[in-house]
Amino acid sequence: MVVITSIEWVPGLRTSGGDYAWLMIIPPLVLCNTYQLLILHRLTEKK
Repeated sequence: MVVITSIEWVPGLRTSGGDYAWLMIIPPLVLCNTYQLLILHRLTEKK
């Protein structure tokens, strides 16, 4: 999760516009982390 979150932050932090930065950071970051949390139980499932 840390690697994907870091990858998502880089484009958003490198922008110069404030509104564009929030648009590039918040929605993709929330969606990506939500997806990762939803599949976490499948990845850590004991068989």
